[in-house]
Amino acid sequence: GEDCMHMFPSGEWNDKPCSFQGYGVCEIPVLNHVGCTPAGPIDNSVAAGLSCEDGWYALNERCYLLDATLREQEPAREACTSAGSAGHPSTLASVRSYDEHYELSRL
Repeated sequence: GEDCMHMFPSGEWNDKPCSFQGYGVCEIPVLNHVGCTPAGPIDNSVAAGLSCEDGWYALNERCYLLDATLREQEPAREACTSAGSAGHPSTLASVRSYDEHYELSRL
């Protein structure tokens, strides 16, 4: 079945088979991030004083990392787990609101 999601460059979502290869987005709560540096380019997060490690973007108390490697869902999940800090693994992103979807589509 089509149990996984894919976001088009337009920001629209589509369900896909989990064997589909796409670019992943990893997330980790800001509060769990250690050794943070100034946040990425999302204005509302910078204004709120959130910060993430280099290469990660802050949004709504979470840090996001764009994975530039095409992967199926399970390898993408494993790559996200490896990308997190020691003791604080990241996960594949879950979009919780329209505003979050809009901001992530701008990355």
